[in-house]
Amino acid sequence: MKLLIMALSLALSSHALWAQMYCRNDTQELVWISIAYNHVPADAPGMSVVSQDNWIIEGWYSVQPGETVQLSSHIGYDRVLGSKTNFFFYGTSKSRDYSGGRFFLIDNSAPFLPNQLSFRVDKGNRQSLYHPNVPSLQKRPFRPTTEQKDGEYTIVIAGNEINDEPIMHDVEHEESYFK
Repeated sequence: MKLLIMALSLALSSHALWAQMYCRNDTQELVWISIAYNHVPADAPGMSVVSQDNWIIEGWYSVQPGETVQLSSHIGYDRVLGSKTNFFFYGTSKSRDYSGGRFFLIDNSAPFLPNQLSFRVDKGNRQSLYHPNVPSLQKRPFRPTTEQKDGEYTIVIAGNEINDEPIMHDVEHEESYFK
């Protein structure tokens, strides 16, 4: 029994080591990626992802042609870092955007810096908290990635993707903040 408890403890504590998010760039140009995820801090006892509803948006990750980069060290629950779920991404390059139907805020004034993040927006799903006082925060359409599952994920940017259509109820809801 003691051995079983130790094995379970080891498996649960190492969960963050295999549940990771990557992005692979199969195009011929540099792509900049921003991610959005629902976050519940580890020190928020009794809070669920739904009740917390705190979306974190981070960017810009530079992904060179042919390169794979790590976007997040964990997906799901981690005792120290809390819970990260429901990942989305938005990408941009010289020739096009890689987008979806869910809107989040990015910092439009943040520089594109190789090998380091240049912005983080807490509660990036709540435009009403920022507009009009922070005009550099602009909404962008993000694409879903993990579909609420744990595990290792790789976003593949191939250059021939068709962007998702905006989710109409989200657009109408978010547009009301900008009128």
